Amino acid sequence: MGRVLASHARATIVTVSAAAAVLLSGCSDGAGAQPGPSRGGPTSSATSSASAASSSPTTTASPTGTASVAVPAAARAHTDEGAKAFAKFYYQTAATSYVTLQTAPLLFLSLPSCVGCGAMVRAVEKQREVGEHLEAASLTIKLVELRSSAKERAEIDVAGSEKPVRVIDQRGGVVRTTNAGVVTFRTQLTWTPEGWRVSTMTLV
Repeated sequence: MGRVLASHARATIVTVSAAAAVLLSGCSDGAGAQPGPSRGGPTSSATSSASAASSSPTTTASPTGTASVAVPAAARAHTDEGAKAFAKFYYQTAATSYVTLQTAPLLFLSLPSCVGCGAMVRAVEKQREVGEHLEAASLTIKLVELRSSAKERAEIDVAGSEKPVRVIDQRGGVVRTTNAGVVTFRTQLTWTPEGWRVSTMTLV
């Protein structure tokens, strides 16, 4: 998903308000989570390396029946660390969606108002329509940085690298290989009764 994310994003880029919001990945040419305790941690920006996701994910069901998603316990906490874990999990899920071509988990983990999230969903749907998918997830997350937080919101940068991955067609043939690259997503999360959800996302 690096340049994959970035390059497909450039092909399906969406403008949000005055800024280009953007999003993400695709193919390049070459919950019911339960509320956690009160949020703790700093309310100003803080940086940390991305930590491993919890080893005990819980399957949650969307109130609208959109999907059942195993959200890691760490990503369900109403804390700054919980917000970072959720952001990391979201992009890991996004990377996998280009392999499975499943969009329901992405819809479950984001708010309907997230324009960038919707663009990513459409990009995956387009890949499904043309019968192509990535052979494996291309994105490796290197860093998760908390830029700011408040009681019900958090802004987080998620940085990663993209490795070259083959694009496979319906017959199992190799169509092309995606490009390597680096990518950073600026992400805003909102705390809801179902847990964290992505409310905006921008490729920076």
